[in-house]
Amino acid sequence: MWSRSLRAFRSGGRSGRDCRSPAEPGRSRRRPPPQRGLQGGFRLGRCVGRTSGNAGGGEGFGRTRTDHGPVQPCRHHRHSAVPGDDGRGVGPADGGQRAQHVPHDPRRPSPDDRRRRRIDRLHLFHIGGCGNPHGGPLQYDQGGVPYVRPVRRRGVQGPEYPVQCGLPRLHPDGSRPEGGRGADPVRGRCFRRSDRRPTGADVPAGRGRQGSPLSCERRREFCQRRPSVRRQLFYSDVRGRNMAFEKGGVWRNWVGNQYCVSQYKASPGTEAELAELVAEADKRDLGVRVSGSGHSFTPVVGTSGLLLSLADLRGVQKVDKARKQITVAGGTRINEVGKTLKQHGLSLINQGDIDSQAVAGAFTTGTHGTGIKLGNMASSIAGMRIVKANGEILDIDGSDEELLHAAQVSVGTLGIISSMTLNVMDAYNLHERLWRDDFETCMERHDELAANHRHFGFFWCPTPESRHLYCLPDTSAVSSTNKSADVCEMKVMDITDAAPMESEFEKIAYSSEVYPIEYVPNFVELEYAVPVEHGKAAVRAVRDLMLNKHTNCIYPIEYRFTAGDPAWMSPFHHQDSITLSVSGGPGIDYWAFLKDVDQILRGYDSRPHWGKMHFLDTDDVTHLYPRAGDFRALRRELDPKGRFLNDHLKMLLG
Repeated sequence: MWSRSLRAFRSGGRSGRDCRSPAEPGRSRRRPPPQRGLQGGFRLGRCVGRTSGNAGGGEGFGRTRTDHGPVQPCRHHRHSAVPGDDGRGVGPADGGQRAQHVPHDPRRPSPDDRRRRRIDRLHLFHIGGCGNPHGGPLQYDQGGVPYVRPVRRRGVQGPEYPVQCGLPRLHPDGSRPEGGRGADPVRGRCFRRSDRRPTGADVPAGRGRQGSPLSCERRREFCQRRPSVRRQLFYSDVRGRNMAFEKGGVWRNWVGNQYCVSQYKASPGTEAELAELVAEADKRDLGVRVSGSGHSFTPVVGTSGLLLSLADLRGVQKVDKARKQITVAGGTRINEVGKTLKQHGLSLINQGDIDSQAVAGAFTTGTHGTGIKLGNMASSIAGMRIVKANGEILDIDGSDEELLHAAQVSVGTLGIISSMTLNVMDAYNLHERLWRDDFETCMERHDELAANHRHFGFFWCPTPESRHLYCLPDTSAVSSTNKSADVCEMKVMDITDAAPMESEFEKIAYSSEVYPIEYVPNFVELEYAVPVEHGKAAVRAVRDLMLNKHTNCIYPIEYRFTAGDPAWMSPFHHQDSITLSVSGGPGIDYWAFLKDVDQILRGYDSRPHWGKMHFLDTDDVTHLYPRAGDFRALRRELDPKGRFLNDHLKMLLG
């Protein structure tokens, strides 16, 4: 079988039985014989590695390993590792065989001629990276080996591939390079060997510095230092610089209920790189989405185009103690923000149960903590820098409050957030106390506890086993009831000047060390914001549903408070709310339960958390969010082609 990489390459990134490119004139679509074509990968020299079983085969997912053939490669035939799905070679550890020497056939071109005409393996393997994601036809020599005809230029060592190399290329402006003598040296060429191969300080002294082929040992050393080099898909912009779209793949969220298969992926390290990647994706007509920490249960990340990760764009960029503001990169984790703030004597105003999320995704989906006088985390956003679909930077600050309120909860549909400026406060310690109450007792003390404590929330547990699903502590020793089922695990937190301490049911520590709870990703969650005046009625209705109809659904109900805010698409838009969340276990049929909960909470005009399960459609969004029409108009103005939309978001916010 042909390798998966080859079939994707010949079919322009597609897969499947009928995805092969049409046969070239005079050439059969039949698989070429091993000694003349490609076997288990690209055959670039006469030393060919093979795979056994499904390793590297078109129907399997077998992985390959680096193996550079014999210790003493053939003097005439340079050995190249056979790339598999991950761009590495094949060796006996995977059930394959070491590359075997094939005697020279005098009917074939001489080794010197072949060496001049041989295409560089990286260039061939990543042909889509010349700018055309759909690949294209190759040129072949009489032996069936793909090649490009080299051009010798004065003052250049080694071959440089010309404009008429037969390989498709697409420049950032969408045009193909013009061939012929006198073509632009940057726009009218594929990539010079120095663009792909390490030079200068990256390469040990000896061969390879001037662009000549690297030895197997040096190639292995370089690729171990930069393992992504073999898998990157390159394009060259008009200034001659290289950016990289890495071959995409399968992405899954933290619990595995959402996944997508993207054509490309990339991880920019600076705002400038992010802007260039987005602009190039726009010119290639690719959709763009960003994966943060993957904590959303809804399909807000999915894309078949370019999936960006901001894992390399992180860190606290600026701390302004006088104004009590900090600026953080979009990929920064909440726990990283907390650690830096502690060093500067500052704290976040409020925080949720999980602190491993990226700030850009967590804040703009409506993530919140608890506190009847405290808004969600997005309400602390004082400004942000957004990369628009054309690569331009939009700087949003408090001078345009309407634009700021539109962007605070935007689910990444206005652009990609490169950095955010947050309002913070002086550092404070929290005193946390835990205990257990009967459900009816909790309802009686509901208003009192909410008013008298900075933070109040509880978990209602229908069975004794429920608390284990969320790793909640056993509070039977500090319980006001003898019951172990139909009870509420209570928690209050208040600012204190007391010295840090910790016991089984109490803790005093720096704020960001008290807020988070350790969760095991064993649930799929639905959460709606219910007007606070309907909170007790809503939780009673869902409790009755679980006790009487869905008795097998035993995950706790989490109940919290959040103050209203002016963000256009916030679940708490000008509405003080309680949030009520329920969960189903992954791998079981929880849809009937979640839909019944949805029907109950719809009766209270509740709004969902954008990152948690819900059943809204276009009309529901229009009805529940008074500024939905204004938000959609602004989104179309900033992103007229819908580059930052996927099918899910197009239905809701398009």
